[in-house]
Amino acid sequence: MKGIFWVRRLLFSGAFLLLCGGLSLPQETQPPLSPPDNGSSLNVLIVGGGPEPDYNQVAIESNVRYVQRLLPANAQCTTLFADGDPKHDTIYYTDPAPISIGQHLYDLLIHEDSTYSADRYRPPHLLRGPDGPSRLSAIRNFFDRMHQQYTTSSDPAPLLLYFTGHGSPDRPTYANNRYDLWKPGPDLDVHTLASLLEQIPPKVPVTLIMVQCFSGGFADLLFGGGDPERPYLDRDLVGFFAALPQREAAGCTSEVNEAEYHDFTSYFFAALTGRDRLGHPVTGADYNHDGRVGMDEAFCYTLIHDPSIDTPVCTSDVFLRHFVQASDQEVFSTPWHDLLRWASPAQRAALEAISDQLQLQGESRAQTAFNLVQDDSNLRTLRARFANAESELEGQLRDDKAILIANFPKLRGRGADREAAKQEAIDWLAQNAQQSPWKDLLEAEKRLENLDAQEEQAECVKARQIRFVRLCKSVVLAHKLLAGQDDVLKERYLKLTKAEGRSLLPPAPAFTETLSQTNTFALQPHHILRPCGCGQSTTHLLKAY
Repeated sequence: MKGIFWVRRLLFSGAFLLLCGGLSLPQETQPPLSPPDNGSSLNVLIVGGGPEPDYNQVAIESNVRYVQRLLPANAQCTTLFADGDPKHDTIYYTDPAPISIGQHLYDLLIHEDSTYSADRYRPPHLLRGPDGPSRLSAIRNFFDRMHQQYTTSSDPAPLLLYFTGHGSPDRPTYANNRYDLWKPGPDLDVHTLASLLEQIPPKVPVTLIMVQCFSGGFADLLFGGGDPERPYLDRDLVGFFAALPQREAAGCTSEVNEAEYHDFTSYFFAALTGRDRLGHPVTGADYNHDGRVGMDEAFCYTLIHDPSIDTPVCTSDVFLRHFVQASDQEVFSTPWHDLLRWASPAQRAALEAISDQLQLQGESRAQTAFNLVQDDSNLRTLRARFANAESELEGQLRDDKAILIANFPKLRGRGADREAAKQEAIDWLAQNAQQSPWKDLLEAEKRLENLDAQEEQAECVKARQIRFVRLCKSVVLAHKLLAGQDDVLKERYLKLTKAEGRSLLPPAPAFTETLSQTNTFALQPHHILRPCGCGQSTTHLLKAY
């Protein structure tokens, strides 16, 4: 990101909400893409990037390239990315080269055009494409082509839909959340994607993977029109999502060191294919020891290993919570030995691993974790301390900026005189960095960064608590359903979980990610786990479990 406190202030602003909120703009026309190969083993739509260069971080591009690399050779893939032009500088990244202390102080104080000296933009580096822009018209065009193909095919290939980028909530209900498409143009909401999926015959296996903030709202595609008040659809569709409908996700960083990317995409696809995004082998996700990794196993592997704020959701979670009623008392009073006995092999591995991570013990682990989730006092305290430190630092920046400009008045101007004054100011700041007020400014910035790291760590712990509580509830609800008398509902659930257990992608061959770089950027830390949106208390989210 572009600096901790500057980004937070922007993310809380109305401008950011307007940017991510889906503008009501006319739909643009899009030229048709080439028809797919009917002999493909898998039809794939990858949508990434956006909604504009300043929010099109390099990690989003990396996700697209990683998934492209993992697809089977005969897969027919359409990639819609950013503005669709491979020559435009739409990728925002942070130059990993170290900068001088004088330059760093100048960036903090002057902050020219909302950028830092390490901010860079370049064209996309994808393996294939882009085939078009990340815009609604291009997505509609893809579904039109799929409709034509599937209605004439006797043996339709499965369909994989992967979305990576930013998301916006439909507050206060979170019932029709949005995936943020490239501007100008409308966003893709749950109801719109539901209408597009109506073009795909129900018999076609569809897998939806979305890793943006608030992505869990799209699990409602199980129901007619994406509305849980409408009937459950009799179609082959499963989905895996990085975050609850009410929560943000990790993964939107401008840092270039892909070895430090920790998010849903990294762990889910690594478990599924046996290769991480740098090409290293990944093992241990075949929890039922049948010689392959199903998507349900990759999901549980992600619950265990993803260290970020992600709170993953799958379609069977939503199915159970919609159709099976149980009180919190009934769910969380379940003894630990029963939870392990009722869980699938993958769920059991996740329960045990996350329990160890949270240092839970005894038969009442579900209740203990539920109580921990309800206690938000530590996060509230950290957020308050951060807000106070941020306010103090911004006040100090205003005062120190006035001192700098008083010493270098030509910084108010333009042209060659201003550039010369800028370099003189940078050199002067470097020479005086260990004296007040510049030393005090650096110390205040460091205190803010430390508080940010503490809050980030607390948010990650909270996410693990939420994952554990949700998994416990899914296990209990599934047991209650399968022990009941509703055979129709049982059949629907077993059909859904069987589909979630498909492998989807074959094991990936060895490869080397040549675009990864070692990050030596020391003066402006960019926290990989930081969500792309503003933080919020989790206390009001309990009913989402």
